[in-house]
Amino acid sequence: MKINIAIVAFAFLLSNTAFAGDEKVNYCGIAGFFHASDNEFMRGIAYQLVDNKKLASAKCSEQIAFGKKMANKKGGLTKQEMELFTEVQKFETTVYNSILKDVDL
Repeated sequence: MKINIAIVAFAFLLSNTAFAGDEKVNYCGIAGFFHASDNEFMRGIAYQLVDNKKLASAKCSEQIAFGKKMANKKGGLTKQEMELFTEVQKFETTVYNSILKDVDL
């Protein structure tokens, strides 16, 4: 239960953080990617952002399916898949940098 509260709180903070070109970020595809990759933490944050930004739609469902398919793909990526993969990497880096900025290691 504590992790779910932390994910919701963190996702709320991220939803108010401006990503470069935020209006173009494929949060639905990112959520699908992390869903298929079994990364529960990142999946929770991504799906919470989809919810917070009220992105749920038929198009979002298609993007989630695309992200899931891409995460399980073996071999080369198409241009569209590479674009999503780049967004996934940026999203993951932003999340972890946001967490670590307040940690004194």
